[in-house]
Amino acid sequence: GVNYYTGQAFNMKAITNKAHEHNCLVGFDLAHATGNIEKLPFDADSFDMVFVYRLFQHIPIEIKKTICKELYRVTRRYCCISYSDTHSFSYIWRSIYHRIINKKTFPISSSKFENICMESGFRIEKKYSLIPIIAGQKVLLLSK
Repeated sequence: GVNYYTGQAFNMKAITNKAHEHNCLVGFDLAHATGNIEKLPFDADSFDMVFVYRLFQHIPIEIKKTICKELYRVTRRYCCISYSDTHSFSYIWRSIYHRIINKKTFPISSSKFENICMESGFRIEKKYSLIPIIAGQKVLLLSK
């Protein structure tokens, strides 16, 4: 990981291994990271928890499947994913707005996205709706 303010590089694998020696869980905020999410540069089971926020509405369905498999590979215990559901006022508004500005989005229904996660190997532990019907933002807590 690289601190995007300073450019300082961190050896995430070494930090994670040291924490695991002491039975500690490890988390990294990679919100501003760049790279290929379809082929993450981490070993299998590198992270105790992976959190993905507001990414999947921008990704075509076939790539969603690849990403879920890759998240499963690097996750050791849990993965928390947020996504936009197609059944909300916010989705309708965004769809109209994105057509006006000619921006492509890739919404997905909850059942279809849950199936993609389970086909990748995840178990669904909990489902959350953030401001249901209005915002349509869903969160899945997944486990291996």
